[in-house]
Amino acid sequence: MNRTNVIVYVQETKDLPSGVDGQLAVSGSRGGPRYLRAQVVSGLGLEETISIVGHELQHAIEVAEHEEVRDAKSLAELYQRIGIAARRGRYDTIAAQATGIRVRVELG
Repeated sequence: MNRTNVIVYVQETKDLPSGVDGQLAVSGSRGGPRYLRAQVVSGLGLEETISIVGHELQHAIEVAEHEEVRDAKSLAELYQRIGIAARRGRYDTIAAQATGIRVRVELG
């Protein structure tokens, strides 16, 4: 069994930038558990919401693999290293994209 010190809170919200369906944020922590917030835009269908949650949970796994990620700055630095550039200065990963697609296919 793999264990991490990451706790993920999934939140549905209307407060995401236009064109962004989901994002991961980290709450600052110096030691102990690291708290992440996977935000998903509200108002989507159930299958789309679930696929975005899967996508964001893949990002949480990526963060869990990098103990140095403990705040917004280190999160941004991680995705500049491991991610691919997306729109408006945001980053994504091939693994998260694939996870979202796989979830959508399995639900369909």
